[in-house]
Amino acid sequence: LKEMCEEIDADGNGKLTLQELMFAYGAHAELRAVFQTLDIDLQDLETVFSLMDVDDSGDLTYEELVNCIHKSDHDDIKRQVMMLKLHIEDIWLRVREHLEVKLDFL
Repeated sequence: LKEMCEEIDADGNGKLTLQELMFAYGAHAELRAVFQTLDIDLQDLETVFSLMDVDDSGDLTYEELVNCIHKSDHDDIKRQVMMLKLHIEDIWLRVREHLEVKLDFL
């Protein structure tokens, strides 16, 4: 998987943006097959990307992407748990940001 990340990393910076992944989804059959195995289609890719991008940096290191893919494996329960965990992390970050804004206001 890491070699595949290197292949689709258009600017070679060691990180993948949503745009790079979306382009690769259409152009790279092996990557598309990995995502399809996980029931992730092109429409789901943006949501999944934002969930995997826990630090909200706008990109994923190869390790972040590979770890998320490995966590989901081919097991439905593992995949559901991974998606749930990503959703919870996303909600937690949003709540924390909201609270920080409220505290700054006070």
